[in-house]
Amino acid sequence: MNIKETIEKLSRNLDDWESRGLNESQVYQSILLPILQSLGWDISNPFEVVPQSSENQFKKKQFPDCILAVNKIDRLVIEVKALNKKIDSDDRAQAISYANRRGLRWALLTNGRTWEFLDDRITGKPDEKKVVGLKITSRRAEEYFERLLSKKLWENPNADTKLDEETRKISQEIEKGEQLEEIIEKLQKKLSEGFTEEQKLNAAIDFALDQSEKDIAKENIQVLLKRLSPDKSEEQKIDFRDVSIVSSKFKGKDSGLRAILKGSELPAKNWRDLHVLIADECVRAGLQSELEDVAKVRNSITNFITKDGKRYPEKSFRPLSNNKFLYCNYSAKDHRENIKKLLEMLKYPRGALKIKYKSEKYELP
Repeated sequence: MNIKETIEKLSRNLDDWESRGLNESQVYQSILLPILQSLGWDISNPFEVVPQSSENQFKKKQFPDCILAVNKIDRLVIEVKALNKKIDSDDRAQAISYANRRGLRWALLTNGRTWEFLDDRITGKPDEKKVVGLKITSRRAEEYFERLLSKKLWENPNADTKLDEETRKISQEIEKGEQLEEIIEKLQKKLSEGFTEEQKLNAAIDFALDQSEKDIAKENIQVLLKRLSPDKSEEQKIDFRDVSIVSSKFKGKDSGLRAILKGSELPAKNWRDLHVLIADECVRAGLQSELEDVAKVRNSITNFITKDGKRYPEKSFRPLSNNKFLYCNYSAKDHRENIKKLLEMLKYPRGALKIKYKSEKYELP
């Protein structure tokens, strides 16, 4: 399995694994090792992917979770945290200390979702030694992993210098990418406020962006055209202008959620709205039976009874366009997992749906 396939498979499981509380050992086994194997490392060779010492507790405390070695020479320290552990200064200090004790320049710190490369040659506090941070679910994750963690890179005698160059480039690329996403959101908003088809993208750029954003937009004009222009060749295209399926009787409060699918903002302001919109597109695409295999769809809400014999409240359901009802009384995490499954069923490409919810950003499937 190559790195792209590995990341796609892992990304589909992250939310579920996080809800189950994947610990450090499980992250090491289920996420780190498959990533390393996909990047050319022999994970069965204990002299190449060197596991934590288990000889005694003292050594264990002084040893990182993993060291990558080439020809039995240590090259990179890796420290692993639990999936739901937010990486902090103490974690960075720990990873850096492991590298420092071994005279190594680089340390990699990960909780499975976030991956940080730390450079011990940088003077300052542990947080200042972080040179790049990646999300395994980001758009270019497989490319960045190849450039930073492949065995081919670390076999190079000048790997330390090469990694320094790559982390600088990738950090700049990520920063520009984040700026580009903000630019796209601004342009989408302006284009949806009344720009006609005759009004070109350049007019929107001049109208909506400040000078620094304009410079980035002009440099990436082809990317913007591709991202902002609807692809008429797509067989599956959701027309969410018909939102009658989101019944006002059941519609919840505006939770601040914002969802954009392939350049179009969806009329969903909470997870339930979004869930039912995507589910109803499965109905429209002729995937009713497949939908019922993965979701709780009922002909009537009156015959849906809990384990203790009570009837579910009406607000637990939303009506679909085929006159059936979708059960959607889930947590935000469960909604995301269900929406991912539906988008995969509809064969939407990775990252087609972008969601902003509170301070978090998600890309599905």
